[in-house]
Amino acid sequence: MKINILIYTISILLITVLNSFSQNTYVPDDNFEKALIELGYDSWPLNDLIPTANISSIKNY
Repeated sequence: MKINILIYTISILLITVLNSFSQNTYVPDDNFEKALIELGYDSWPLNDLIPTANISSIKNY
């Protein structure tokens, strides 16, 4: 029982850590995503996702 709780705890911790490194922002508009690619904020292929870290510094456009 203690081993199961330990494995569960480690699994949750690992998922949380990995998720924090792979945060994306959903961009449902293909034309907007293409514009972000042209501006260098994203890369091909179109997948409706852009790394949040790439756009978090944008204040105005």
